[in-house]
Amino acid sequence: MAYTYTLSDTEEKNIVIDLMGKIARLVPTAKYFELGETFETWMLERENITTFTPSDKTMVDFAKDTQRLHHQIFEDDHPKMYARSKRQHTGHLQVVSLLISDLADDIDTASIWIDENIENEFNVRLLSIPAHYIHAFWLTKDGNDERFYLVQFPSTFKSLKKNRLYNTHDFLNLLQTLPFEDGLYA
Repeated sequence: MAYTYTLSDTEEKNIVIDLMGKIARLVPTAKYFELGETFETWMLERENITTFTPSDKTMVDFAKDTQRLHHQIFEDDHPKMYARSKRQHTGHLQVVSLLISDLADDIDTASIWIDENIENEFNVRLLSIPAHYIHAFWLTKDGNDERFYLVQFPSTFKSLKKNRLYNTHDFLNLLQTLPFEDGLYA
């Protein structure tokens, strides 16, 4: 069983109200939308991948909390988009982005796999690894017990496998073997 970030009733109501106008402008044909799971978002930066050495450290020693939440949004019962929110100085959450993306569907597929295949209770975070264009679920339990599930990654990375869990050491070692994308140069 996996647990995601839980919004209070007030937070959920405010997010939905904030999203209503944004979704109406982005997808005017949407008849119905529903707020799905919410995840804390963390980021693993390139320098933390390259400097990793085997140790007893956990991902929290390498990744950065983005202070944002990822919200799955279902349009007519299908995961079509997601929103990101940020807590304001007043304590209220504000939607800062809304995107139509395959990531929403990939997260839904990964969530189903986790629910069907993981018996232990884990908290789930969304880990973004921009240097490799990777999104992964970061499952944590009891502080030091953590696993990683690849949600989305470039198909050119043949060494990466879906539908399996990686421990921290194997996950970071695997990331070190991947080429970094530095962009296009003229």
